[in-house]
Amino acid sequence: RKVTAGTVNFVLPGRFFFLQEGDKGLLVESAATDLAVGDRLEVAGFVENTRGIASLSEALTRKRGNTPPTPPLAVTAKELLLPEIADRVEPVVNSDHFGCLVRIEGLVRQIERRSGEGLWSLLIESDGENFRAQLPAPIVTDRPPWLVGSKLSVCGVCELEFTPRK
Repeated sequence: RKVTAGTVNFVLPGRFFFLQEGDKGLLVESAATDLAVGDRLEVAGFVENTRGIASLSEALTRKRGNTPPTPPLAVTAKELLLPEIADRVEPVVNSDHFGCLVRIEGLVRQIERRSGEGLWSLLIESDGENFRAQLPAPIVTDRPPWLVGSKLSVCGVCELEFTPRK
């Protein structure tokens, strides 16, 4: 088991959470159901590299207090997507922002409602790069609060997915 510590910045109870310490983030798979954003934790789990980025699985948690989450890092799409790293399918180095709370600006290019998941999926263009943002969709409306072409500032946890390029 690997032991580390940080502050919870996102949690899906009983499944996983993201832990952040400064400018480093970590996906932690855990059955814990009593965690909240801002919880300061010590965690112990098994290192997984199956997603191309290290995470912890079967993690045990110990609360060490509560603190305000780390303020979001202002980033650009190029900083997040790092084409020179995405071309390789191997663990990412220090500058990936995976698991960190980030803020990014861009233009909405496409809007989809994923009713079954309770999400809006936005395709956003920033710095000539496209990325997806998933946001909660209120049950009471089918109309998105944005229009294609709107300029947004999106704040959330960065989750990167790497697939092999052919």
